[in-house]
Amino acid sequence: IQDVLDSNIQFNTEMLDNVHDKISNIVIWFRCNQHLKQMYGKLSNINPKSDPSTTQELYQDILHLSSQINSTIRHSKDVNDIAVERIHLNRKEDILKAYQTFKKRNITGVIKMGLQGLNNMCGSRKGVGLGKSVLFCALTHNYKSTMLLSIARWCRDYNKFQSKDNRKPLILVITLENEGHENMMLWFKHAAKTILQDKIELEKMSDEQIIDAIYNYFYSEDIEIAILRYLPSDFGFEELVDLITSYEDEGYYIPVCIIDYLRQMRLTSVDDIYSRKGGHQLIKELFNKVCNYLKSKGITLFTAHQLNRNASMIVSSGVPYPVKRFNESHMEGSTDVAREVDMIIYMNIEKNHQGIPFLTLQWGKHRYEEDTPERYKFIAYPFTEKGIIDDIDGKFGGVKDIYNYDPENPGKNKNSSKGNQNIQVEINY
Repeated sequence: IQDVLDSNIQFNTEMLDNVHDKISNIVIWFRCNQHLKQMYGKLSNINPKSDPSTTQELYQDILHLSSQINSTIRHSKDVNDIAVERIHLNRKEDILKAYQTFKKRNITGVIKMGLQGLNNMCGSRKGVGLGKSVLFCALTHNYKSTMLLSIARWCRDYNKFQSKDNRKPLILVITLENEGHENMMLWFKHAAKTILQDKIELEKMSDEQIIDAIYNYFYSEDIEIAILRYLPSDFGFEELVDLITSYEDEGYYIPVCIIDYLRQMRLTSVDDIYSRKGGHQLIKELFNKVCNYLKSKGITLFTAHQLNRNASMIVSSGVPYPVKRFNESHMEGSTDVAREVDMIIYMNIEKNHQGIPFLTLQWGKHRYEEDTPERYKFIAYPFTEKGIIDDIDGKFGGVKDIYNYDPENPGKNKNSSKGNQNIQVEINY
């Protein structure tokens, strides 16, 4: 402070703000250091042979000092600095900036998926806007993980992302359930059966050839995909923020974050390990924090969620198209999950009377987008020997009535004189 007062330099607003920040950081450091010294003193007084009640009291004192450190840091932030968006409607420059953000995320920044049926569910934009959160809900072994992997591939194959500072786009895939190497091979095997079917025969290739083929398929100058596998107990909201920050510091731009599954992230924060809140509330808070953080950065979230026993009972009842009966009351763990995300799509694998399996998809909700026609809110896609085939660049592959389907001529109704067929296909979940 004395150096500043003695200086003859003419200070502008930016320089004064910088000095203010430095002084504030010193004050914060001093206060936190004082609390840490008190914590160390308390720990030094713990005697293994002392009365357990005394040890417990010391432990509570240490937790209290820890919370004071967190409070000191939290209250050090200026309320204007922590606002993620600030618009004064009597300032034209604020209105311009807000409109540019809206246009980037909702008009020009639309993510196309590989199935026309899914894009149609998104309304007139035919895609998902930047910063939106999309939740795929299904029972166990009903295509949740494979859908999320497909989303990552579609982001790379059918979309172009560009940041204003020309950073390289990175599609971030975080898996808390399936192994990363399994996801990589599942992706590549699908490509080998569909996109690369005339060039790749895995059964005849050596390990070196397979490695080269995987590298050549995924490598791109324009976009990267990163798969990160974490144990659920090691990965929570704080780790997600740190991970995204670290990639941004490396020079990447992250337009899409895919989490398989968000519900499996650590529910409590590092500083709230002993929370007494119920699981229902903790799940809601986790979704709230993740969705709002990614939205503030314009990062689109795709994740999936398990449905509960009541949904399973609907499927077991044998009623046709059970996916149409799913709703937010069937969310496992917390029904409030539905309130936190922008879009919900329910999924269920259903076989028709011929034994042909279909992925049935039902629109659940889409915040701020009320223009999806009713005819687009349900669609089904048949599984073939090559899985579900992308139809974004070709003939529409979805069907409305799986019980009136002709596998030899998917675009037309089934001839009722045909005998029953039982098509055997491999379905990867």
